Amino acid sequence: MWWLVYRRGRATYVFIVPAGGQYTARLKAGLAGLPTDHFAEALELDNKIATKVPKEIIGRPLSREAAEKLLKKLSSHE
Repeated sequence: MWWLVYRRGRATYVFIVPAGGQYTARLKAGLAGLPTDHFAEALELDNKIATKVPKEIIGRPLSREAAEKLLKKLSSHE
């Protein structure tokens, strides 16, 4: 599972997607409509964290605010 960050101007988007590697994850993000030319960073989530990501947000772009809420939720369960 990959946590991808895209920045376009002042906007930041996060895209969480299952993929075997970063290239495939970024390809899936592009197919989902994210501005791939504004890729900022990628982080591979370990299995412990990945299983805690709600299924309904996988494969959907998240705003910075939604991603920050998710991070708080994920870190509070450790």
